[in-house]
Amino acid sequence: MITRDVRYDDAPILQQHMRDTPQGTDGIEFSFVNEPDFFARAHAYESSRTLVAEEAGQLAGSASFAVRELLVAGQLRRVAYEFQYFTAPMFRRAGVARKLRARIDEELLAASADLSSAIILRENEASIGLFSQFGFRQRASLVVNFMIVEHTDMRLDNGVSPARRGELDEIAELINETWAGHDFYAAMTAASLRQALERIPTVGLDRLFVKREQGRIVACAAIWDWTYVQKVLVHHIAPEAASVFPTLRPNTVVQQWGVTMVGYRSSRALRSLLLHISNLACHCRIDHVALPFETDSELAEATSKIASAQIQGDLYLRPLTDLPAHGQRPIYLDIIDF
Repeated sequence: MITRDVRYDDAPILQQHMRDTPQGTDGIEFSFVNEPDFFARAHAYESSRTLVAEEAGQLAGSASFAVRELLVAGQLRRVAYEFQYFTAPMFRRAGVARKLRARIDEELLAASADLSSAIILRENEASIGLFSQFGFRQRASLVVNFMIVEHTDMRLDNGVSPARRGELDEIAELINETWAGHDFYAAMTAASLRQALERIPTVGLDRLFVKREQGRIVACAAIWDWTYVQKVLVHHIAPEAASVFPTLRPNTVVQQWGVTMVGYRSSRALRSLLLHISNLACHCRIDHVALPFETDSELAEATSKIASAQIQGDLYLRPLTDLPAHGQRPIYLDIIDF
């Protein structure tokens, strides 16, 4: 078995393998499929690579990683994020994921990365076992909060509108203030915010919303449209899970948005902005609006009065240098990484 960088002509086969690789959590069985563009998921990062494993000319699996400059324990470090591991059904239990994980280790050494990370759903025992074998340890518990849009209009709040280009300095400053003191965050400037809006598929200035009070921006958030980046195919849902996720139906594609570029001066201001986004989602026939946060984060307060369902996960880390990886600082999470 060999590993190599992905090629564009691999995409249709890899998309089919993703359809045929269901995952499960809390009574829901689903597949993530990068459609319509297999590479859109990776384009969210300034620098990323996707690898494939190949056996006798057949694609056996794939995995991706990106290396970013992020704050850890108050210092900028080169932090890798590993994502999108999957194995073709006919190659399961053949060591495909281990082969890809080992290849990524080699690439991270060559890239002088200080630390590698992965986000794993709580019930994904296979992935937990794989990453634990390579020395990854749990760093933090997290929640992906899915605000449920049941196609009933929510109240529009005053003071919310798309951001203007001339406000990017103020927005970047608000986001930086919100996440100051958090690990796995990199400070933004107006220029880097503009570049992110242009680079990340489906996120643009017209999808970056702000709430103003007395001429001051008090909350901001952007919409990341999963429906054009990654399809979520529901294969099965148990009755108990259906009561928690009333919008899910078997053999359907979930229509989802994610919330990114979040900044706020109070949980009240952010809740008002999230209600506005939920109202927009209703008009666009979206089922869920997802926002991740660390367990016990004050973001839980901002979403507490909005109908929601939650999936639990954990952040796993592996130090690659002498970098201290286990601290007490809260962590920054972005839906782009899910």
